[in-house]
Amino acid sequence: MKLIHLSIAATLLSIASISCKKATTDEKTTISTNVSRKNIPLIRTLSIPELNGTGQVFYNADSTIKQINYAGSNHYSSVYSYLPNRAVSEINIGPDIFKINYTYNNLGQLITMTKGVHSGPGYATQVKLDYTYFTNGTLATIKYYLFNGATATLVYTTSYEYDTQDRPTKIVSVDKDGDKIIKTIEGYSSEIKFDPIFFMVADFDENYTFYNYPVLSKIYCLPTRIVESRVTNNAAPVIAKTTTYTYTITDGKLEKSEYALQFTAFPQYNTSSQNLYTY
Repeated sequence: MKLIHLSIAATLLSIASISCKKATTDEKTTISTNVSRKNIPLIRTLSIPELNGTGQVFYNADSTIKQINYAGSNHYSSVYSYLPNRAVSEINIGPDIFKINYTYNNLGQLITMTKGVHSGPGYATQVKLDYTYFTNGTLATIKYYLFNGATATLVYTTSYEYDTQDRPTKIVSVDKDGDKIIKTIEGYSSEIKFDPIFFMVADFDENYTFYNYPVLSKIYCLPTRIVESRVTNNAAPVIAKTTTYTYTITDGKLEKSEYALQFTAFPQYNTSSQNLYTY
């Protein structure tokens, strides 16, 4: 089942490489434990006209996301739970579909993200991500494990390169055979005021390498163009697809995000969509 909210993170702007604000040292410390950024406008509804899909967002008294209800081709809810420091501890997608659990180190950095699929009276672990960090707090690696019962198999190891504003410029995922998926981020939007939790993927689709909490919590902007290349059997990289994002931003508030996805070898699958936000 395709979840509408998961496409939000992938639905984003123009190629103009406008510099966005970098989180200061103090802000990074605060953000790492998910204390809300100052003056963040609260998104109340989102809509995806192409899918006839809508989402209604509810908040706790401290402005953390409480629940998002979705309607469209599928109807479901995402329910959020938090630790006392307001770091998200669980997102439950349901009723009774799957849940994501998060654990942190003593610095407040996310170190594991685990997906459990509803099975019988409980949840069976299906996927796990392990995170490591550079000394400056930016994300260094993600290890992606698939589970078969209690047996975990490493599928991808992902590494990161950044610009001077701690924005990812290259994300490289390597599988067990040495084949690579290379994502080159060629531009960023102007400053956007957003809650990183809203835009991080709550599942393990292909966007998890960028739209995750450790990356989003360090920046105040979203990508405008991502070029994805593949390397097989140590051959030269081949561009597989390019995604261009365009945003309508008013005083730091995201009003609309649009994306255009183009496949190099399969143009018949090219697509575009947009998300609309109300506050």
